[in-house]
Amino acid sequence: MADVILDIQNAVKRFGGLTAVNRVSTAIRRGEIRALIGPNGSGKTTLLNVISGIYAPEEGAILFEGAPIQGLFPYGVAWRGISRTFQNIRLFGNLSVIKNVMIGAHIQGKAGILQAILFPKHTREEEQKLRNKAESCLGFVGLEIDTAVKAASLSYGQRRLLEVARALASDPRLILLDETAAGLNPQEKRHLIDIIRKIRDKGITVLFVEHDMGVVMSVSDRITVLNFGSKIAEGTPDEIKTNQLVLEAYLGKENYAEVE
Repeated sequence: MADVILDIQNAVKRFGGLTAVNRVSTAIRRGEIRALIGPNGSGKTTLLNVISGIYAPEEGAILFEGAPIQGLFPYGVAWRGISRTFQNIRLFGNLSVIKNVMIGAHIQGKAGILQAILFPKHTREEEQKLRNKAESCLGFVGLEIDTAVKAASLSYGQRRLLEVARALASDPRLILLDETAAGLNPQEKRHLIDIIRKIRDKGITVLFVEHDMGVVMSVSDRITVLNFGSKIAEGTPDEIKTNQLVLEAYLGKENYAEVE
């Protein structure tokens, strides 16, 4: 288990009488690209929310690099080295592109409220370092645009990339991507696949939720499948695409029988 970066142990998350995540366990190895798939409502985003601290699990444990993180607030999880994007893009539309990415980098900053108000020399130097970091992240994802323009003025695909750049700005060791390929055209999806591989090559582990099976099968090392909140399968892309439980979950038992 020495190379396991994220260890999810019997995680449970309930909303009233609905169990959205039902005793899910999986271990993600350092440097892995892991896909999390399943039909709509299967608990994928809820599990990401549990990992990232938006929700606290009622039961189970989430270990990051061997230390428990369940119950931490999102900023505590981010400070420990986990960043994420969201299913519905969450950017500050009235802020510039560079400011949006710098927000992600500010978790590395040391300036407090007083320094931010007085803005002494060392705080200005730190701010410039964060700006340089943000520009590097924008270049990494291939977003070569005027960084002074407002985020709201970007195209949908550019906003997706901007959110990835912001997540990378905190120098995470694990990044969570929630349906980042949704709404992208084929060329943009190919570019995203290249970025995911570059992120892994940079030494960052990737856990991503995705419905596009072309993206999933082309970039994943391993795949975890959820259905009705429970894990029903896990394995390599070749193993998953021939798994009967997975095919039934996506096609339905009657349709799967017709295919067989």
